[in-house]
Amino acid sequence: TAYTAAREYLIASLDSLPGEIWLQHYELAFTLHKELADVEYLKGNFARSEVLIEITLSQAKSALEKAEIYNMLIVQYTLTAKYSEAIQAGLKALSLLGIDLPQDDLPTAVMVELAEAKANLENKKLASLINGEKMKDDDKKLALKLLGNMGPLTFVSSQELWKLTVAKAINLSLKYGFVAEGSYGYSCYGIILSAILGDYKSAFEFGKLAIQLSENSNNLSQNCQDNVIFANYLSCWIKHIKITNAINSEAYKVGLQSGNLQWTGYNRMFQTMTLFYQGINLEDILSEISNFMLVCQKTKNQWATDIISANKLAVLSLIGQDDEISEAQQVETFYQHKSMAAICEYHVLKAQLLYMYEKPNEALEWAILSLDIINYIMGHISSSHHNFYYSLILTAVYPTASESQQKQYLETLAANQQQMKIWADNCTENFLHKYLLVEAEIARINGKDLEAIELYDRAIESASSNGFVQNEALGNELAAKFWLGKGKEKYAKAHMTEAYYAYQRWGAKRKVEDLEEKYPHLITRTSTSLRIKDTGVTTTHRSSTGSSSNALDLATVMKASGAIAGEIVLDKLLASLMKISIENAGAQKGLLILAREGKLLIEASSSVDSKEVVVQQSTPLHGCENLPLTVINYVKRTHSDVVLSDAGSEARFANDPYIALNKSKSVLCSPILNQGQLVAILYLENNLTVGAFTPDRLEVLKLLSAQAAISLENALLYASMEQKVQERTQELSQTLNELQRTQTRLIQNEKMSSLGQLVAGVAHEINNPVNFIYGNLVHVNEYTQDLLNLVQLYAQHYPNPVSEIQEETEEIEIDFLVEDLPKILSSMKVGADRIRQIVLSLRNFSRLDEAEMKAVDIHEGIDSTLLILQSRLKAKTDSPAIKVIKEYGQLPPVECYAGQLNQVLMNLLANAIDTLEEVGSDGRVMGNYQAIAQASCPNFSERGEESSNGQSRSVANGSEATSIINYKLPTIRIRTCVTDGGRVLIGIADNGCGMTEEVKKRVFDPFFTTKPIGKGTGLGLAISYQIVVEKHGGQLQCVSTVGEGTEFVVEIPIRQQH
Repeated sequence: TAYTAAREYLIASLDSLPGEIWLQHYELAFTLHKELADVEYLKGNFARSEVLIEITLSQAKSALEKAEIYNMLIVQYTLTAKYSEAIQAGLKALSLLGIDLPQDDLPTAVMVELAEAKANLENKKLASLINGEKMKDDDKKLALKLLGNMGPLTFVSSQELWKLTVAKAINLSLKYGFVAEGSYGYSCYGIILSAILGDYKSAFEFGKLAIQLSENSNNLSQNCQDNVIFANYLSCWIKHIKITNAINSEAYKVGLQSGNLQWTGYNRMFQTMTLFYQGINLEDILSEISNFMLVCQKTKNQWATDIISANKLAVLSLIGQDDEISEAQQVETFYQHKSMAAICEYHVLKAQLLYMYEKPNEALEWAILSLDIINYIMGHISSSHHNFYYSLILTAVYPTASESQQKQYLETLAANQQQMKIWADNCTENFLHKYLLVEAEIARINGKDLEAIELYDRAIESASSNGFVQNEALGNELAAKFWLGKGKEKYAKAHMTEAYYAYQRWGAKRKVEDLEEKYPHLITRTSTSLRIKDTGVTTTHRSSTGSSSNALDLATVMKASGAIAGEIVLDKLLASLMKISIENAGAQKGLLILAREGKLLIEASSSVDSKEVVVQQSTPLHGCENLPLTVINYVKRTHSDVVLSDAGSEARFANDPYIALNKSKSVLCSPILNQGQLVAILYLENNLTVGAFTPDRLEVLKLLSAQAAISLENALLYASMEQKVQERTQELSQTLNELQRTQTRLIQNEKMSSLGQLVAGVAHEINNPVNFIYGNLVHVNEYTQDLLNLVQLYAQHYPNPVSEIQEETEEIEIDFLVEDLPKILSSMKVGADRIRQIVLSLRNFSRLDEAEMKAVDIHEGIDSTLLILQSRLKAKTDSPAIKVIKEYGQLPPVECYAGQLNQVLMNLLANAIDTLEEVGSDGRVMGNYQAIAQASCPNFSERGEESSNGQSRSVANGSEATSIINYKLPTIRIRTCVTDGGRVLIGIADNGCGMTEEVKKRVFDPFFTTKPIGKGTGLGLAISYQIVVEKHGGQLQCVSTVGEGTEFVVEIPIRQQH
């Protein structure tokens, strides 16, 4: 995956940093550790991430950096339900930034902060906050981010602390200016306004303000958070819950795009609850839950996972599959994780289920248990769900309760209905039918029959018109029981039958079976009628209880829907969808056309004959001659189905060129919509028979298209994210490669610069005394000659010296001294000349810091390098001396970076010596040098270029010879020449063991080496390649044959293009 690749690059980057990384490369070390910790978190490796965080925290220098690392801990601890640890991390981080939140007497602190927030907001229009001053203080920016991340965990663990963080965030924004993370405070302030103060419209406006602020900041991560809060805590009290559904879907996409996996998980959790309370088909919800659970488990989002699990228990119970999971074990897990919101949600739904299965006394116990922890779902629509069923439960137990209990129940019912009325006044679509149904039940228990009858009808109508199929069913069931109690079985039967089929549409199989068992005489079964109503829900289902052979096999449809839901990779989804559509519709040929950026593209095609699905074609529909474009464009325009029994006889489309030419018979063209938007068009045809696509087959496709729309949106989003991730991974890869190249250059340049400075220093220190010696040798020679002349004069004029002088003359062998002293002085001069040559070579080689190109003598550079390496050319105890053959051509001065080119020569010659030493020490026979030398450099003459004196020159250990005597000895051959294209060739060949093809392919790769560990860095040839190719616009080639040897050929222009 992309995260795995990113992890590998980051680890490689850390490994490539030399020395004490925190001391020498602090900023880079901090960034790499932080990014790696983040990637480990994204991969779900929390333990590894925490270790990296602890390391980074221990090394962080500034308070701001430490607070930034604590922020990462907050997110991780929250996801793993370590709320206490997360809170402590948040408090420490805020303290580092100078913000100390009190831990005692929180209610007082909350009142103070809220009062300050109210005063700061007074007389301010919300619109003025959109273009307010931007925050500049980095400490305050991070503080807002910390307060935002503390929000979810304090909301589910410490409500007072949550209120304090919200108020503090708002006051910071109003005082220091706006930053993207500050929008979260406004969102949560909306929750306080709605859930605590009951100002739902103002809360809604604050939610819209938060979204606008995060959108203006182009902060996708924050925008995801703001949309999640707006949809699930603010919008649902003002707008139909289907709007919540739509906002959640968009927020999920934004969350994925931004990489905000924490809030993406919360989004899936809230969407699960939304789908349930909206009355979406339970089988569809169960299918979605599998996907949602996968997202949350993969990111180890424990809070979200637990709440989804609580909802899953209810769904499984309603569809009759609760044996698949141990309810007791699941609830025990909630308590272990201290997931109080999940426990509360479970209690609320448990009370609902027990009430639905006519166990009101047990239901009452669970409803009362919920009251103690209801604050954990404060502000969410599930709190209204508890209100609704708590009231219905009280009306159910009322007739058998004591007088004192009845009085208490009526008081509770009045308080509940007062709150429900407020909700209904703000949003009739979501709450009016609930208010009316409870009012009907209250009228029933108070004996107000006429009032109850009217209220039942109004409640059922409101639920039906707003798409709440589950409450439409419940209203009909309660009305049926009312009429049954009055002895009016005919009326009871009508309502119970409506309830029966509404529960079927909802997918509550167990409830349907419960009604069949308890009230079989009140249910009128229909064998062929579909009894499908337009509930506003995306998918509809028909009963499988009928005996008609044309009835749908619901199990088969759900299995196919599950197969579609299980695919996230686009090409696999397209193939699966195409295959399932053709099989279920009985088509010969099918195409799937996706709507992308306003264009229709054919993305998949298949036929019964080929039995293969061709996907990812992306063929534009415009101009396509193999389809009835008039039919497809009609579907695109109207978003309605087209089913033609005999296309050729249909007046609307008979003139379509494709239909007319192919004499098309059965044609089916259906839009795939998601929230009213065209996602794709499915085109099927069968030219064997007319009327192939029956209403039943169309119904199957419509059932499948709902899931297909969701899956296609997810797959397209997934494909888009994969592309972005690949692009980001490529960027990381390129950055790492550039880092390695830069590091290679830095290491080698530093190494060669140090060598150059050393060599220059040594040359300078030697040069001064040598010049002194060399200059004085002339005088010494003159003085010596004068003294010798004087001695001769004495000998001539005093042939018979005294005995003492005669003895001394014999002792010092005066005749030998006179003869040998001039020779010694001459030898000293030769030695001094040699030292001066060495110094000159060292100074030539040390020109590494010259920043400008100069015209230099290439041969001088080669000779200087050889001189430096001279000691390595001599014989060793385990290997013979290395012969160097120089075949120099007539080269003009070459424009180059002399020091860098000397570096190349040093690398190539040193590598050749390494190879020959290795072969010699192993006792292996030398390769056929002549063969490799001639084969590798066709630009050179076979006999070699003549030197300046007209002969080839051979140098072995510094001495010259006239020919190559024995190529079985270790030999290096250096040749130079000028090409016809105004370029210089320098060939350096050895008769070592040669290279394999695999080695040759990688020889210029950074860090690649064939030498033992500790004897090579793998940088020399990579650096040399960069110098020759990038710096000089030349070429560096390697020609090698195993067993024969290797030659490197440097080719650079004589004059550079400036």
